[in-house]
Amino acid sequence: MSENVSQAIDYLSSKRSQVGSQMNQIAYTLANSLSQSANLQAANSALTDTNYGAQTANLAKALVTEDAAAKMQSTANNFPTVMKTLMQQWGLIKTK
Repeated sequence: MSENVSQAIDYLSSKRSQVGSQMNQIAYTLANSLSQSANLQAANSALTDTNYGAQTANLAKALVTEDAAAKMQSTANNFPTVMKTLMQQWGLIKTK
C-alpha cells in the first residue's frame, strides 16, 4: 500500500508541475499581449498627435498665405491711385 501512495504522490507531483508550467506560459503570454497593446496605443497616440500638429501648422500657413494674398491684391488695386497722386505731387502730371 505504501508503494501505491508513493506512486500517487509522484503522479500528483508530475501533474502539478505540468499545470504550473502551463500557468506560467499563460501568464507570460498575457503579460506580453498587454505590453504589445500598451505599445500600440502609445504609437497610435503619437501618430495622432503628430498628425494634429502637422494639420494645425498647415492651417496656419494657409491662413497667413491667404491674408498676404489679400493684402497684395489690395495694394495692387490701390497702386494706380497712389502713382497718380505721386506724379501730381512731383509735377509730372497736372491736377484736374
